[in-house]
Amino acid sequence: MLMQTYEVAPNQRRVVLLFDPSGASREQGEVDAYLKAHDLSPKRQYTETRGDREYMVYYFGHCYIEDHLVKLGIIAGLPMH
Repeated sequence: MLMQTYEVAPNQRRVVLLFDPSGASREQGEVDAYLKAHDLSPKRQYTETRGDREYMVYYFGHCYIEDHLVKLGIIAGLPMH
């Protein structure tokens, strides 16, 4: 799982979670369970090709998901500082 944040306008950011759709990943299952438990859902869900890999993408507004980014980062295995 990859997690990326983009600034789309001054003071407006978006968060995308990218999953390898070739198989059910542990991270995607954990993220889906976390989102359901917290009554959250992506603003958009779609597939996207980056380089030669296709990903399942969950797209969120930053304000909507910001209180959950630390937990999602832990699920993704990102180093937390």
